Amino acid sequence: MLRFYVRAEMISDKTKECRYLVLDLTRKGSQGHFIQASIDILNALHENGESVSFMAEYAHELIKSLRSKQIVLHNESLNELNLKACLEKEIFKIERTHILIMWSGELLGFDFTSLEEVINLGNADLSIITNASRILRGWPNYSDELFFIKKLSAIPCVKTIWIWDPAAKNQSISSKIRWLPEYHSSFTMERTYKNSRIVVGFYGSLSINRGLGDLLLIAALNPELTFRVKGYGNPKFFSWRPLNYKSKYRNPIQFVFSLLVGFTHLMLVHLKNVHITKPYFEDDEMLVRDMSTCSVLFYAADRHPYSSGINLLALAAGIPVIWLKGNSAANDNLYERFPFGIYERRHLLSRRRFRKKLSQVLSCEIAHSNDWETLKHALKESHIE
Repeated sequence: MLRFYVRAEMISDKTKECRYLVLDLTRKGSQGHFIQASIDILNALHENGESVSFMAEYAHELIKSLRSKQIVLHNESLNELNLKACLEKEIFKIERTHILIMWSGELLGFDFTSLEEVINLGNADLSIITNASRILRGWPNYSDELFFIKKLSAIPCVKTIWIWDPAAKNQSISSKIRWLPEYHSSFTMERTYKNSRIVVGFYGSLSINRGLGDLLLIAALNPELTFRVKGYGNPKFFSWRPLNYKSKYRNPIQFVFSLLVGFTHLMLVHLKNVHITKPYFEDDEMLVRDMSTCSVLFYAADRHPYSSGINLLALAAGIPVIWLKGNSAANDNLYERFPFGIYERRHLLSRRRFRKKLSQVLSCEIAHSNDWETLKHALKESHIE
């Protein structure tokens, strides 16, 4: 998913026009709960006193969610081929432009230098919002991210590289990297789960790296609990690998162990207390309404370095989360908001410790952070010349 945010500065000394043009290449019906990120950015820009326009294939679907009718919406299907033409048409209307791109890992190979000519001709500069936790936290296989960050850092018109990871506050990779705090809208729902039956939820990609396999092991040890799994994709249990996995040729014992784990997971899917469905939630409000039927959510924050928007959204709605401790943006963000939910992987197969953790998180309050004001301040501060 690729989003573009454009801000107009002064046209003359007498006329001050601050305008953002927001372009989103996401196709209608495929944006899922990420649509709320666009809504929050648009609302934050408006509250900062900016004039905002938004262009996307699904733009008019946001009308009810925006806090001002002054935010102009344009329905238009965008792609990489017509992107340069759209920028040329807009940025030459004004004297000074700041472009902010919300980048997706799916477009890692996007050639941003192809836009450099029009950006320079339009007297503009460029900022990027991206994920680069793999290089920030020293995880393996980070070469693609490192190449991308270095390529952006070498482009003169790139002003700031925003990263949604607290590790960005202390790094030496690029002087252009800045930390942008994650914000997730709060939807307060009536908790509808029955206290007589604890429901542990798991939402999002049905991935081993998000903790689905770990959840199934916990379910096998706790038959009196209900485990509700709702997400997308197909669990690839045989793709499970230890984090230090080499290859089946270099370490055949580890390979056989991985196969045994895969077979175990396939059997655990059929447990009576595990229910797996694949619904589609059109927006965050629908997602939160469904998550509110759970007592607690579960997530593995130690299998990949990135953050977890779904679980941060749950905390914002007052739904507790238990997560496995690890070196990741998700771990740091969840711990800041709800330190009681952290859980050690070495205790994964301890039924007693998991039940104790359940009792703890269900009796603790979730801290309310001021991320909305922090987000607004960061967006506003980024344009101080």
